[in-house]
Order: sequence, then C-alpha cells, then structure tokens
Amino acid sequence: MRRRPSPIDDALELQIMPLVDVIFLLLTFFVFAIALMVRADVLGVTLAPVAAGERAGTSASLTVALTQDGGYLLDGQRATLEEVVAQARALRDSDAAAVIYIASDADAPAGALLQLLDALSQAGIDDFSLLG
Repeated sequence: MRRRPSPIDDALELQIMPLVDVIFLLLTFFVFAIALMVRADVLGVTLAPVAAGERAGTSASLTVALTQDGGYLLDGQRATLEEVVAQARALRDSDAAAVIYIASDADAPAGALLQLLDALSQAGIDDFSLLG
C-alpha cells in the first residue's frame, strides 16, 4: 500500500530570499562603514605598509608628515623642524592627552625621521603615534 503525501509536505520549501536580503543588507552596511572611516590628513605622503597597530583615540591631535624630499608638513602645511617641535610642545602643554601623529613617506630619508624623533624627544615629547 502506497502512502499518500500529506498536504503539509507540499507547503515545506526553503525560502532563500530572506537570506539574500540579509546578505545584501550586511554588505551595504560594511561598504558604508568603510567609506566613512577617517584617516589622518596626510595628503602627498605614501605610507609604508605595516602588519600591526592600534586604533587611535579621539583627543586633540597634531599630524606631522615627513615628505619624500625630507621636508615636513604640519597638518598639511609646509613647516620647518623648529615649527613642528614648537607646535607639538604647545599642543602637549595645552592638552596632556593630545596625540601627535607622525606619517613618513615610504621614500623619505630615514635620517629626517630620526632627526624629527630626536627633536621631539629633546622637547620632552616621547608619546606619539607612527602612521603606516
């Protein structure tokens, strides 16, 4: 004797459209989240890749970029080493939690970076973040 299929068996089917909707919503979320991420303003500098690092906080900040020719950009404006150190010292005096970002071009001379780090250290600024 053959078993007759019940009407309930016909109603069972896999609904794939809700899964596709969720996948597209997640994809859209991540695309917009990545588009809204903010990087330090270091135009004109090609950063060298790094394998590890930490997220920076949201306190007052100063961005120092070391260009390919060994010059300095202070928040996007050309500056001398003395101006960079003076601005960093003034920022640190006004806000002890201020963050100083240093972004060195991948082709910048290493000596210029060491000179900047030494000048900041002599000014009493030992806490900074290297961007890469």
